[in-house]
Amino acid sequence: MEKYIYITILLLFLGCRENLVVVPEFESIESERVVLLEEMTGVSCPNCPKGTAEVESIKALYGDQVIPIGIHGIFLSWPTKQSKFDFRNDFSKLLETNLAPGTSKPAALINRILPSGQSKKAIISPDLWSGYIESQLLVPPRVNIELELMYDQNSRLLKINAGITANQSINEALNISVMILENNIIDAQEDLSSVIENFVHNHVLRTMLTPFDGMFLNAGMAKNEIENRLFEFELPEEDDLWIAENIEVVVFIHQKDGDGEVLQAAIVKIE
Repeated sequence: MEKYIYITILLLFLGCRENLVVVPEFESIESERVVLLEEMTGVSCPNCPKGTAEVESIKALYGDQVIPIGIHGIFLSWPTKQSKFDFRNDFSKLLETNLAPGTSKPAALINRILPSGQSKKAIISPDLWSGYIESQLLVPPRVNIELELMYDQNSRLLKINAGITANQSINEALNISVMILENNIIDAQEDLSSVIENFVHNHVLRTMLTPFDGMFLNAGMAKNEIENRLFEFELPEEDDLWIAENIEVVVFIHQKDGDGEVLQAAIVKIE
C-alpha cells in the first residue's frame, strides 16, 4: 500500500514540475530609434500614480531610448490643497487640448501616432504603453538628432544646439519642438485613498522654446541633408524649482501636417 502512495506522490510532483512557467529574461531592443511618450497626468488625478509607476518601469527597461513627458494640462491638473506648486502652463494646456481632448487620465501618446486597434491617439491603459513603445522601437528613425548643451552657472543661460540629419529622403514638411522638463520635484499628489504629500514628480513639462505645435524646420529634406538650430533659455530663479541639475532638454522632429507623427527625439541634461 505504501508503495502505491509513494508512486502517487512522485507522479503529482512530476506533474507540478511540468507545469512550471519559465519567464524569459527581458532583452533590450537594439535600435537607434528614440520614442516620445507624452503622458497626460495631473496632481489631482487619483489614478495617475499608476501611470507614473508604469513610466518609471518603462524607463528602467529602456533608459533614454524612451523619453517621457509629464503634461499637466487641464483635466485633474489643478493643485491640491497640500500643493506648493502649480505645474500647469499654457503649453501643457494647449498640448492636452489639441492632442488628447477630453481624455481620462492617465493617458499617453506614443510618438503621436494612432495605435493599431485604437480609435484615439491617447492610450488610457498604462498596461498597453510598453507594447506600443516596443513596436515603435522597431521602426528605423528617418532622421538623426545630435544635441550640444552649454550652461552658464552665473547667468543661468542655457544654449541648445540641435543638429538634424536626414537618414533618407523626406518629402513632407517638418517641425521641430523643444521642451524643458524638470525632475525630482517633491510635492503633493492625489492617490486612490489619500494625498501623498512627498510625491516625486519627474519629467514635468515646465516650458517650451517653440510654439506648442512646433517650429517650422523644412519643407522636406534630402538624404544626408543637415539642418542646425540654436535655442537659448535663461533658467528662472524660483524657490525649490528650476534646479539646474534636475533640468532636461528634449528636442523632437515631427510632421508639420497630417498626423503630426514624431520621427525622432533626443534628450540632454545639464551636468
